[in-house]
Amino acid sequence: GTQSIFPNFISELRSNLKASSLVHRVIIPNILSPAAYPATACKPDEVLRFLHSLQSLLRQFPSQLATVASLPISLHPRHSGLCKWMELLFDGVVELVPLKQPTYAKEIRTEESKAQGLVRVHKLPIFHEKGGGMEGCWK
Repeated sequence: GTQSIFPNFISELRSNLKASSLVHRVIIPNILSPAAYPATACKPDEVLRFLHSLQSLLRQFPSQLATVASLPISLHPRHSGLCKWMELLFDGVVELVPLKQPTYAKEIRTEESKAQGLVRVHKLPIFHEKGGGMEGCWK
């Protein structure tokens, strides 16, 4: 069978994190999209194993690693079991909902009519068991 791309990525990322104190920002666009990734990378068990490994690295290197991933919910709805498991492995979950623009909106473009969509916050990062992580940010 075809080998997964994820173990090599995790191994290389771990090596880079150990070798450098720089902040590493990992962006994973359209995870589970068959148009963007090979078939093995779209298997639920492979993706969950990858995200679990990534979560482990985020815990090991909290000041050196930041990750953002996007998921096409048109292919994988939020209510599916796989999405629920994936959301458990992320510290924060937001959903971007595009607004349908009326056909006449192109003619009457004003500053007020530039809304493109909604942001739904489903889960916020909590940095320890007592719910902290926001101290001092309201000043």
